[in-house]
Amino acid sequence: MKIFMAQIPPQTQMLNAGRHLFAIFSKLIKDMTIQKAFKLIFFLIFISVTCFGQGNPGFSLRGYINNEKIEKIYFGYYNDIEKKGINDSAEVINGNFLLKGRISHGALLIIKLYRGKEVDEDKSIYTFIDPADMNIKLNYSPFKVLNITNSPTYLEYDSLDQQKNIIKKNFDYLFHQYESAKSNDIKDSISTLLLPYYENIKKLDYSFFTGHPNSFVTGYLLQHYYRKFSVDTLDMLYNSMSNLLKKSIYGEQLSNVIQRRDARKETICEGCKAPNFRGTTFNGKSVELNDFRGKYVVLDFWASWCVPCRESTPHLIQIYNKYHSKGLEIIAIADDDQQPNEWKKAIKKDKAKMWYHILNGKRYMENGAEDRSNAITQKYYTSALPTKIIISPEGAIIGEYVGTDNDNMFYEKIAALF
Repeated sequence: MKIFMAQIPPQTQMLNAGRHLFAIFSKLIKDMTIQKAFKLIFFLIFISVTCFGQGNPGFSLRGYINNEKIEKIYFGYYNDIEKKGINDSAEVINGNFLLKGRISHGALLIIKLYRGKEVDEDKSIYTFIDPADMNIKLNYSPFKVLNITNSPTYLEYDSLDQQKNIIKKNFDYLFHQYESAKSNDIKDSISTLLLPYYENIKKLDYSFFTGHPNSFVTGYLLQHYYRKFSVDTLDMLYNSMSNLLKKSIYGEQLSNVIQRRDARKETICEGCKAPNFRGTTFNGKSVELNDFRGKYVVLDFWASWCVPCRESTPHLIQIYNKYHSKGLEIIAIADDDQQPNEWKKAIKKDKAKMWYHILNGKRYMENGAEDRSNAITQKYYTSALPTKIIISPEGAIIGEYVGTDNDNMFYEKIAALF
């Protein structure tokens, strides 16, 4: 004969346990003096505060890469607890490594490999993790994530990425032609043929945003659509987010973008006077925008960690070499205030020393908080990288180009000016 045991709900079990502990505690202090009872109570309070106060939200990522020659792995993420970006590294021993950090919710993780003592920019991965004990498997060539365990946010990102890869396969032949093209004219023609690909990716992302309003993948990817979606669409997506996501760096950025989009209409527009700014180049020279009156100026908002920004540098070099003698200047404004060494390395590696390079102007407090009051991106309401702005010899804005989808329009505009 089988005996079926009744299942007691977890809430009832906890309530019964609490009653039992209270009965024991009452019995203990019943026969105590008032002084001893107070000592016991304060002791229990101290223990509970100590135990519960030692919570250290974070992640542990034990990994393996199938190349035992790798000696070090670089990783970066945003520490939402201390509100600052973290760049760190871990030793790799026989293919095994351990990454640790502090986060309280899903977060973007950037992983890069070292080539000798330098970071190999060609070996980089963007993925997502959670505050948990996780395992990761990396493939060396091609460099990619094979799997991450115990991370719901990674599973969301990976599922979306697989759907994008299916779309990309239909356009692979065009991407190969683009990479092998020897002239910019051919590349421009191929870029036009790739427009349906980018439109399909945009539709897929939008479907993900509306289907996963509380995902930190949504918060991150939305950054690429700040200027592509209307304010009403951004408003709708923001209002559908959970309070946790709204309070994250992604939610705060989106909220600021929505507020600033209205304000910038009267400040950053074709015909509007370009806000003046000052900065210091990487070799110590002082630069002020107003000093360039009489010349066409391109403001290139970029960062050393922005892959699309750096991929457009070779074409920008061609434009500079072609039109600089005719009156074109470029001022590159980098969002690298927290990592100036990486900024200088990127300029050197990209062979782009010929024009003016300055930092954005953000300051970082001792507690890690950002002070953007003097940042150039604040004056220009720039919310996405790369962004290029063309300024006339009279100091008026005559064109703004956000992201890489509008690169052809930017290059055509420059050619038309000269």
